[in-house]
Amino acid sequence: MTIDFNAHVEGNCLNFKDNGTILSEILSSDDNLNEFSSFIKAKPNITALNLDNCNIGNIDIEKIKSLIKSINNSNITYLDIGYNEITDIGATAIATMPNLTYLDIHYNKITDEGVIANS
Repeated sequence: MTIDFNAHVEGNCLNFKDNGTILSEILSSDDNLNEFSSFIKAKPNITALNLDNCNIGNIDIEKIKSLIKSINNSNITYLDIGYNEITDIGATAIATMPNLTYLDIHYNKITDEGVIANS
């Protein structure tokens, strides 16, 4: 299934807020992850990614790491992953994104250890 990422572009933001279904579809196959990565790399004007309230948790952590890796070499500087189920494991993976200037991780399950990884 081809995902129309352009339908989720709002200005400089790729917005999946409150849309865990689309994110699940992206995470469901390597083809979709590769398609997502290619889309981000082809759109240098996209600097923000909103994954707020998308039911992201540790079950998908390996796929989320792949997603993070795919955008590591992009222009993404703003990441909103608030209101999910991310723990310290996910926080540590997110800490490897060197281009971020804004990170919203509120209302997750991150302890002091995860916060330190992101400081």
